[in-house]
Amino acid sequence: MPLYQEPVAIIRALDSAIFAEKSWFSDHVPFAENESPIKVLAETVQARGFGASAMGVERDSHFLTVDRALELQSLLPNASIVDFSQVMWEMRYVKSPLELACLQVAAQICGRAATAAFAVAMPGINEREVFAGMTSEAWRSRADNAQIAVMASEPRSGSLHAEIRGRTLAGGTSCMLNLFHIFAAKLPEYAPEIDRRADRRTTTVGRNNDSNSRGTIPHNETRGLCRGRRSRCT
Repeated sequence: MPLYQEPVAIIRALDSAIFAEKSWFSDHVPFAENESPIKVLAETVQARGFGASAMGVERDSHFLTVDRALELQSLLPNASIVDFSQVMWEMRYVKSPLELACLQVAAQICGRAATAAFAVAMPGINEREVFAGMTSEAWRSRADNAQIAVMASEPRSGSLHAEIRGRTLAGGTSCMLNLFHIFAAKLPEYAPEIDRRADRRTTTVGRNNDSNSRGTIPHNETRGLCRGRRSRCT
């Protein structure tokens, strides 16, 4: 908001510094930890003269709860609340050349990190060593968040939210890598820093991973994700 002016962000005060560093626009209203962000949002809308305007709300958002949506509607009784579902998802299908370039680099980083992890994933190796091999290669490859990844081995290799338990790998067991490496590019002609992610790889410990691997392919470009490959330990 608003439609024809610079956007205004309502953000946590704790995030103000990173917002100033990363965002391509500067207008924002911070809220403290003991404040209601919905109340601050409604007050900002009213103060800027948009209390009786049409407001798009993402009803399909994973973060906007029913309570918060109802609270916003009650605090802005004169506003026309319009369902904005799917619009942002559809917009994210459209990528600029810079975004596509960042996606490609992020996918390449994930490929190199996964390859490094597969090289370590041998029988008798602790899964922590596999994770260390993966993240260290990601850092060397210029990932901006190489610590954000998931590594799990059987029986938890099918879970996207597993955690490392220090399991020693055995031959024939599956080893899953869930990578979220971000590559951010900043060029003079582009104000924003574009962050995009690449996602998941799976291997089987001890098997020739090259012969059992698929190339990195685009999976869901609305989210900037890439899927990868699977093999096994023998």
